Order: sequence, then structure tokens, then C-alpha cells
Amino acid sequence: MKMSEKKQNDMVEEALLQIATGGELRDRTFELREDEEGGKNMVLVKEVIKQKEPDLAAVKMWLKARAGDRWQEEAGTGEAIIDIGELLREAKKLFEEVEGTKNDK
Repeated sequence: MKMSEKKQNDMVEEALLQIATGGELRDRTFELREDEEGGKNMVLVKEVIKQKEPDLAAVKMWLKARAGDRWQEEAGTGEAIIDIGELLREAKKLFEEVEGTKNDK
């Protein structure tokens, strides 16, 4: 069974957010296995937990996608108009909003 495009996008978005904010990341390995009825299911076969520092490139990508009106670069220079502290505060705020949305479901 093919995974829906929305599900794929959600997975990529979640991975990007984890990279942007750092912390605990789970590296999961799945295998497609056949069950008793002959159906096929993805089964988790390995999980490794890693500690990662926040990645500023991922923060920048996340903010441009989620808060493009507030995040921009100075024309032609590639220089950010926002300081790093503000950048990390904004990423944390967006992370908390997304986590709150997930917990509401």
C-alpha cells in the first residue's frame, strides 16, 4: 500500500522540525513484512536514539516556510535581517505551536 502524499509531507515536516530544534532524535528502521492473513505491514525492527544540536540551516528553512512574512534576507546579500537569538526563539515558538496542535488531536 502506497503512503499518501500528505502522510509523507507530514513525516518530512516532523523530521525537519526535529533537526531544526535539536534534542532527541529517533532513527527508525522499518521492514515490510507479511502478516498471518497474507497482508503486508511496515514493522519497526530497529530504533536508535541520538542527541543532536539545533541545525541553523534547518531553522532557516522552517522559518521561511512557516513564517515567511517575518523571515527574509536582505536583497542580494544572503544576509539574514534577524539575529540568531531571535531566530532560535522563533523556532522554539513554532515548535511549541506544532506540538500543541499534535496534542490537541
